Amino acid sequence: MKTKIFLLLASVLTVFSLKAQIPAGYYNAANGLEGYALKTALSNIIDGHNSHSYDALYDGYETTDTDNYYENDGTVLDMYSENPSGTDPYNYTHGNRQCGNYSSENDCYNREHIFPQGFFNEASPMKSDIHFVVPSDGKVNGMRNNYPFGEVGSASFTSLNGSKLGSCVSPGYSGTVFEPIDEFKGDIARMLLYFVTRYQTQLSSFSPSDSNNPLDGSTGQSFETWQVNVLLSWHELDPVSQREIDRNEAAYDWQNNRNPFIDHPEYVRCIWATCSGITFTSSPALTAMETSPYTYNITYNVDNETETLSCTQKPAWLTFTKNEANNTASLSGTPAIGDADTYEVTLVLTEGENTETQTFTITVSPFASIVTLLDEDFSSCTLTGWQTISVASNKNWSCGSGYISINAYGGDAASNDWLISPEFNLNNYQDEVLTFIAYTQYTDGGITNPEVKLKYTTGYTGSPSTTTWTNLTYTSPAENSLTNTASGNIDLSAINGTAFRFAFNYTSSGTASSSSSLWRIDDVMLTAETIGAISTITDNGVRIIPNPAGESIRFSQTLTGNLCIYSIAGVKLIETELKQTETNISMLKSGIYFAHITDKKGNVTVMKFIKL
Repeated sequence: MKTKIFLLLASVLTVFSLKAQIPAGYYNAANGLEGYALKTALSNIIDGHNSHSYDALYDGYETTDTDNYYENDGTVLDMYSENPSGTDPYNYTHGNRQCGNYSSENDCYNREHIFPQGFFNEASPMKSDIHFVVPSDGKVNGMRNNYPFGEVGSASFTSLNGSKLGSCVSPGYSGTVFEPIDEFKGDIARMLLYFVTRYQTQLSSFSPSDSNNPLDGSTGQSFETWQVNVLLSWHELDPVSQREIDRNEAAYDWQNNRNPFIDHPEYVRCIWATCSGITFTSSPALTAMETSPYTYNITYNVDNETETLSCTQKPAWLTFTKNEANNTASLSGTPAIGDADTYEVTLVLTEGENTETQTFTITVSPFASIVTLLDEDFSSCTLTGWQTISVASNKNWSCGSGYISINAYGGDAASNDWLISPEFNLNNYQDEVLTFIAYTQYTDGGITNPEVKLKYTTGYTGSPSTTTWTNLTYTSPAENSLTNTASGNIDLSAINGTAFRFAFNYTSSGTASSSSSLWRIDDVMLTAETIGAISTITDNGVRIIPNPAGESIRFSQTLTGNLCIYSIAGVKLIETELKQTETNISMLKSGIYFAHITDKKGNVTVMKFIKL
């Protein structure tokens, strides 16, 4: 029953072969053009696609919008629920749970028109054009409504993956806008630019008197200036990915036209900005961590003239290498302990009289060790530290086959039953995250879902009835879903204290059918980043040799006394009499440790070292 969650301390950069299968000569009519003349040529090239029915889009999504990139689990790839760096808050399976009615996220999915269909009166072929009509959670689609895309200041709604609706802070517009997560901003920008290119001859009829419509009524620029600026920014922030390239190929197979701004990203600037002939086509990695490798693979476009790429500003821990013959370069290096800071980096690309500059900031965070404080899969019914308490009814939480469950059906009274976790001291940790899996069967019409409330306290009295609890929000399974549902990442980072507990509080409205439901809880995991328990270094001029270390360490001075080696969380791992020869540390995992030496006079020497 165990679903393991692996947390990576270092970012791993995978380099895809971003190669599209563009039919020979497809863009010949656009060669040598720029500005709105280029846009018109592209419009003519992609006009007249093979239109499918609106209902058939769900079939098309099986080839255009399947998650083969993040979890790689074959589920529907929904830009409004996908979590690119962790567990999705929920998933949809192709062909199942199509909307339909919805009241919250994870009820059903439907079809989102990136350019709202109300602005073109739901007419064909726009209504079913798969290049800009994508699968979306129904609730988030409904919240987005027909608002334009932009940068949100104060959010009135935030989806479970971080997409936001709220007041616009993009210069030039003060209305309500919708902002997707950074991972998909470029995707959406290129879909909108495709739309105004494919249908440019019809745009004047797509401009009703609606303050939410960002079209400017022209066939050239097409969007209002503020919207153009947003889309250009997002296009450069989020370059074309392998997912977009594959989607473009699948859409071409589906309806026999292409999105030119995926095949040729440089067309965007050539139409709506300056077509200089040179541009960076890669986005930098903006974060790093002490002791973890950092890599930014740089790519760029140039004309036929000889170019020069230089790095005019960078931190000392970064190395700049380039291969101008292939239009590539890289910045790589590993920040050491003590390098936590912000660093400005400037790249300058020059070709003839044209110059492009890419300036960005890398934020290096202190080394953090992620630890698992709780990993409970209920494979054993000996629940160390847990409490099961029935406040009402003769029912209670009990172990099953690899899970813990409760069902009030047939009990002597409406239930109020508690499953209370062990106690944790959170003061030495930060960024705590709780996850679990829940399952339901049957329906309790008298209790507002969920029947199991998640709560926490930092002052448990020994009785749930006399303890003050605070509710936590999680993704709960739909009633009678018969489906294991992931809770999502429950952020506990704002909670401190030495006596933290969380609890699953089950209630029912009765004991008969439709007044009680069955619940199961499984795979409960609590993870956190450690805050170094030993923070004061008193090395007295002593050095550890070598550092970083391999299988053993020695010291630069002759020392006597007791040697203890601690983890970064302050856990003692080795205790031995200090030897003048090497001390074996082969049993330690890779990471950061403290050597703590106490001599016979009570003098203390503390040194930090890295074990490779």
